[in-house]
Amino acid sequence: NWVYCTYENKLHIIYKWFPLQICSLREDNCLQCVKKIEMPNFFKIIRGSSCGFVFENETWFVCHAVSHENPREYYHIFVVFDSAMTTLVNYTPLLKFSKKPIEYVLSLIVTDTTIIVPYSIMDGATKIGTYDKKYIESFFYKESKN
Repeated sequence: NWVYCTYENKLHIIYKWFPLQICSLREDNCLQCVKKIEMPNFFKIIRGSSCGFVFENETWFVCHAVSHENPREYYHIFVVFDSAMTTLVNYTPLLKFSKKPIEYVLSLIVTDTTIIVPYSIMDGATKIGTYDKKYIESFFYKESKN
């Protein structure tokens, strides 16, 4: 689940979340890792969902982890980096947007007061979650979780 982000003022791809690997696409259409960042062990289970959304001096993502039962169960995590994509600022524990097992997020929008998360349920229905930004931020870890 590769996602796009802005790194060094150019479009790049997050190839992997543990360790974080930021890659560029070479002229021969091959990926080249340009930056590796150590991440907390928790990120071993994290996969990409949304591309990075730059808001003020931060880049926000919604990522996911999957529990492989029948049916599989998706859980989400908000991840925030500085705008340079060099420092993990914070992240949430795993969260759900609904009571349905299969949810998938492809994008998000962050404003001063609101976070908008379009997501699908059961690979068939589209929902749009609108959340108070302070509410989402209340889930962030208050200290580093390395």
